[in-house]
Amino acid sequence: MDLTINIETNVIGKNQQHERCWEMIIVNPEIILTLKDLVTELVREEVNTWNLSNQKRRLYPVLSFEEFENGYLAGKFDFKEKRKDIEPEKEVIKAIEAFENGSYYVFVNGEQIKALNDEIIMNPNCHIVFIRVIPLVGG
Repeated sequence: MDLTINIETNVIGKNQQHERCWEMIIVNPEIILTLKDLVTELVREEVNTWNLSNQKRRLYPVLSFEEFENGYLAGKFDFKEKRKDIEPEKEVIKAIEAFENGSYYVFVNGEQIKALNDEIIMNPNCHIVFIRVIPLVGG
């Protein structure tokens, strides 16, 4: 049975707060996951979504009138969006290192998860919050 969990991300700093909420479906979930397992699953899902949208962009390059005119005058057309796909495992490593370095905090149902090997009991009411902290200038 698949499990849908609520995820919220916050970025705090630079005079503003950015917030994003979404639901994620975990296929064949374990009832108990470690934070490392959860981060790995989330990062892979986000990278997969990014790579799919990147592939769609490659299929239908469209130039604005100004880009078309500039290309015509220059004698060449450049479809600037040449983004490479992201490698999921590299991003998983970055996310795990960022947690270990204190770049973000994780809360599950209001309780802070302090270590990557801490276990999380997954259920349909699970609310997960990731908070990324941006350091203040000079501090």
